[in-house]
Amino acid sequence: MTVDRRQGGLGDRHRGGAPGSELRADYETLQAMGDTGYAPTVAALLAEVLHAQGRDREAGELADAYREKASPHDVGAQYQWRSIRARLLAAEGRTGEAEELARESVRLIGTIDQPDVQGQAMAGLAEVLEAAGRGLEAEAALRDAVALFAAKGNAIAAARARRELERLEGSPANSAPAPL
Repeated sequence: MTVDRRQGGLGDRHRGGAPGSELRADYETLQAMGDTGYAPTVAALLAEVLHAQGRDREAGELADAYREKASPHDVGAQYQWRSIRARLLAAEGRTGEAEELARESVRLIGTIDQPDVQGQAMAGLAEVLEAAGRGLEAEAALRDAVALFAAKGNAIAAARARRELERLEGSPANSAPAPL
């Protein structure tokens, strides 16, 4: 899945700030307070924003920090660090490792009833599969993501996933081979 690198941090675009700046400030404040409850979640959100901006080294550092602090019993946390790390590995060309982590994140989040988050996991898997040159499998993952987002009523995420799906379906690399 091609990441829209124009996406900003939560609320930043509407307030005129740099994308991710509010998340960065929140993360730094929580770290200074010694918080261990919310800081890892904010780190994961900030890692997502940084990855969308192409700042993968910084995103990786935050993903690693999140992984270290994530409770082994928190399915959401375990899904989230795997998902962002998988997409970062795919961006580095390490698609085998990336796919393994992405599929594990999908498996983990599939154990709880959160269709919106499950859709995010499928969209992350699609990004990894596309990076691996497996566009048809990426399309299938995006179809699943669209269905999950629609089931949750998340029209914005469903529309974004549909646009990615349309882009992939229109790609010559994903065309079915001509019959012999």
